[in-house]
This record gives sequence, structure tokens and C-alpha cells, in this order.
Amino acid sequence: MMREIVFTWGGQERRFIPTMAVLSAMASDLARASEGTENTAVLASKLLTGGADPVFASLALYHMLRASGAEVTREEAYAQILSGGEDMVGFRQAYIATVLPNIDMGKKPEAPAKPAGARGKSRKK
Repeated sequence: MMREIVFTWGGQERRFIPTMAVLSAMASDLARASEGTENTAVLASKLLTGGADPVFASLALYHMLRASGAEVTREEAYAQILSGGEDMVGFRQAYIATVLPNIDMGKKPEAPAKPAGARGKSRKK
């Protein structure tokens, strides 16, 4: 079962489920716009580390907003990406969670404590 993705854009909470239809449309638009050089995972990496092309990011935003029920055009999504703002952080996290669902963008759990008296293996001489 796919989990619901929640993000805030334009002051409104947006919710959608990343169905195969949504992901396929997003991937198809990215491939077409980039002439096959961009895919959903590469865009996720670039959004995380920097250097994402705003055209490609706006295509992802467009599909996410449409899937959440928003009435938006591709041009409006592009203008919103260019304007940046606080919503970009939530968008990046939501996009990564959408295309890479196994990546946990939340706080990482602490490592389990070692049992008392546990030490590394010692060598016998």
C-alpha cells in the first residue's frame, strides 16, 4: 500500500497518494522535457544536493499539485518554483518521499546501546 504524501504549498496543506498513474506521468514528462537525460531518481538527488533544473522541478511540482486536486498549469508551477520560498523545503521532501519511498526523511533513530561489558574481540597471543 502506498502512503499518503503531505506537503504545504501556497499556504495550503496538500495531500495525494503517489499512484502508478501519477508516477508514470511525472516520469514521462521528465524524460520528454530532458530528452531522456533526466529521471525521477536523478531529480530527487539533485533536489536534495542542489543543482536541479527549475523546469524539471516544476514538472514534478505540477504533477504533485494536480494529484492533490489543485487547479494549476505547467506555467504556474514553473513560476512558483522560480519564486522559491519556504514551500520549497516541503516540496523537496515530499518529492523525495514520492519517488524514493524507502528513504526516510525524518529523524534517524539512535543506535542501540551496546550491552554492558561488551568489548571488541581480543586477540590471543
